[in-house]
Amino acid sequence: MKAFASLPEPFTTLNRRSSDAPDSVGGKERFFLSKDAHVCRLRRHWVILDVRADQYYCIPAQEFDSLGSLVHGWKSVMPEIPAVRERSGDDTRGILNQLVLKGVLTESARSGKALAPSGLGLPTAALGTAESESMRGSWALLFVTFLIACITADRRLRKHPFALIVKAVKDRRAGQSCPPSVIDQSKLRNLVAAFNGFRLWYPRPYLCLFDSLALLEFLAWYRIYPCWIFGVAADPFLAHCWLQDGPTVINDVLSRVSAYSPLMSV
Repeated sequence: MKAFASLPEPFTTLNRRSSDAPDSVGGKERFFLSKDAHVCRLRRHWVILDVRADQYYCIPAQEFDSLGSLVHGWKSVMPEIPAVRERSGDDTRGILNQLVLKGVLTESARSGKALAPSGLGLPTAALGTAESESMRGSWALLFVTFLIACITADRRLRKHPFALIVKAVKDRRAGQSCPPSVIDQSKLRNLVAAFNGFRLWYPRPYLCLFDSLALLEFLAWYRIYPCWIFGVAADPFLAHCWLQDGPTVINDVLSRVSAYSPLMSV
């Protein structure tokens, strides 16, 4: 993912006005958020993760708020924000034009969704692996599984679009013959400890995107499917991802992930 793999300027602020943008929103009253877009409101900004474009966008809260009732679902999210007709029409038109051109907003209910809170609560606990026990069975087999998982994650990040990676993770969970049951915490703790112990031997920098995806692939071999959480912080911009089971962080510490606002769960 470009916004994670290299961070020259991942936090893109949309221009307030765009003179060369077509008047694609004139006279419209209702827009939908793209199904590939995920948003959250920080203290002074709205942050948008566009999975299809593999990009983050930042819009000052006051400017995004000016869209008001033009976006489907807005009243349920920000009922206290005044309607758009009470704000500057030119500024609103410029922001809408850019969001429509970038595919973040759409006029089609079929390809869009209502703006809604992420519904992702902050975690309240971390798994911890200090009390893990040795896994039964062959460590050689565990190591081979670890290598397969890392190679798979590595190849996907180098060759596949981010949207395709997200879809593959979602489809795998949805394709299970029965709903995911409560994860055995002891088994999970032991597997994560084994993964962490092997990780030193895989020649790739420690990055949250790779390590979370590789651990997802590793756990999937044992029919364990935690959630892959993406979070953001602002002032300055930071993006992070981790694995989570319910309120429990699996591969990070609580103090670090608590600094991020959850944006997307895969």
